[in-house]
Amino acid sequence: MSHSRLVGSAHLVQFGENIDYARNLIIGGVALQGIQGIPGADYGDLGKTHPEDLFRAAWSQSVAAMDYWLHEEIIDKAVALANDTSQPRPPSLLRLRIPVEMFERTDAEPFYVIFREFLRDEFRQTSFLGTADISSGFRLVTQLKPGEIWTRIGAALGMPADAVKERHDKVIIKRRNDIAHRADRDAHGHRQPISSADAEDAVTWISNLVQELALLLG
Repeated sequence: MSHSRLVGSAHLVQFGENIDYARNLIIGGVALQGIQGIPGADYGDLGKTHPEDLFRAAWSQSVAAMDYWLHEEIIDKAVALANDTSQPRPPSLLRLRIPVEMFERTDAEPFYVIFREFLRDEFRQTSFLGTADISSGFRLVTQLKPGEIWTRIGAALGMPADAVKERHDKVIIKRRNDIAHRADRDAHGHRQPISSADAEDAVTWISNLVQELALLLG
């Protein structure tokens, strides 16, 4: 899916560009496989590069793109909700507590500026990767319950909600964590095999998931 098909906020457009970058990494890995597969060819330092590592980088890049996109969308939506007194606020948003030193600045600075700064600090150590993390972020800016989120996404993707959560958490995110924290090694210390098709499937999954999440955020 090209980013040109991801119509929405500037953050969503940027996400599409990041997904295109991930797909270009896969293209580069496939090209490198072709070069290295030429018998007797002298490809110099390219021989030290493993095409599979470009596939792993694409996998990680797509997940990072989703995480960054969701951070930005949630912060923007939370600020908009806080400024719009005509709209009901989700309970999770109402429970947020701003530090006194920030609250004291409201006499001299617009509240939305202070609140955005607070949210960035609040989410600095938060990752929106797994389905539980994503649901937690959604609870801040929507009235949707976790079950509703994944049931709707499952319906859009033609899968049961539990199957969506299983694939995302135990395939996509688990492998991303293996790549990021274990150099993609299994429990026995062996590097796990990966193909261009594996990476493309992961990138497509993330792209489709984000498109459905964006529709739910509105």
